Amino acid sequence: MGDVGTCGGSGLEGSGPLGPRLLDELAARATVSPVDRFFDGWHAKAAPELPFRRCNSVLPVGGLVVDHTTPDLIGRLEDWYGELGQRVIVVISSAEPGADQLDRFLEARGYDHEAPVHVMTATIPSAAPSAVTARRGELSTGPQAEAAHLPEVTVTDGIDEAWARRYAVAHGGDRVARARTEAYGRMLVALGSAALGASATIGGEAAGVGFGVVDSGWVGIFGMGTARDHRRRGVASAIVGAILDRAARAGAEAAYLQVETDNHAAIELYRGLGFTVSHGYHYRVSAPQP
Repeated sequence: MGDVGTCGGSGLEGSGPLGPRLLDELAARATVSPVDRFFDGWHAKAAPELPFRRCNSVLPVGGLVVDHTTPDLIGRLEDWYGELGQRVIVVISSAEPGADQLDRFLEARGYDHEAPVHVMTATIPSAAPSAVTARRGELSTGPQAEAAHLPEVTVTDGIDEAWARRYAVAHGGDRVARARTEAYGRMLVALGSAALGASATIGGEAAGVGFGVVDSGWVGIFGMGTARDHRRRGVASAIVGAILDRAARAGAEAAYLQVETDNHAAIELYRGLGFTVSHGYHYRVSAPQP
C-alpha cells in the first residue's frame, strides 16, 4: 500500500481503528453519482457520461474477506458495469482490513493499479477558525483583499448553477472537458446545504474554486482548482481556510482531503495548512470494455 502511515496519535476523533474507514465512507457519500447500487455491502457508483474515477468506482465496505464468494461478487460487478459500457474501478484502501488480499486477487484477475492517493486530515482550530493562515500571510476577505490583489473567497451553503460554471472554468481543458466538469458540478446540488461551494476572485476575476461536504463532524474538501493565470498567489490556501471557517460554524471539528501521491506541490501546500497523512488508497481497474 505504499509508504503512507496511519493517523494514530493525531488527536482526531477519527484516529481510532474505525476512523480512516469512516473517512472512506464519508468520501463515498460526498461523491455524487446518478447511479448508486450495493453489492453485498460494496458501494458501487456509476456516472457513464462523466470520466471521473471517484463517481464511477466501487468502495468495498463491511470488512474484506477474500474467499470462495469473491469471484462471484466481482463477476456480478463486471456484468453490471459492462452493461453500462464501463470498466470496474475498485478502491483499495489501506484503512480496510484485508485490502492487501483483495489487491492481490484483483491483480491476478488482470486489474491494473492506478492513481495512488493520500488521505490527509487536520483538526479545525476551535478558537478562531478564520485565523487559519496561508503560507503567504493572513487570509483576507472583502474589499481590502480586492484592493491588495489578494484572493477574496465567497462560501455559500449549497451549490448552484453559477458555481458549477466557475468550477468548470477553473479546471480548464477543452470545451468537452469543461462541459463534463460543469455537469459534475451541477450534480452537487443534490447534496443540499451539506455542500459548501467556495469561489475565489482576484481583482474581480474568477481565480479558483473548491467545495466542502460536512458530514458527521467532518468536512471533506474536494474539487480544488485554480485558474492558470492566478496560480501561486495563495488562492488554494485562501479557499481551504474559508471552507474550514464555514464548516466549523456548521459544527465540523476536523477536515479531510484526498490528493494523488505524485502531486507534490499540493501535498506541501496542505502540510503547510496543518494536514497530515491519515492513510492511502489506490484503484484496481479492469480491462477496457471491448
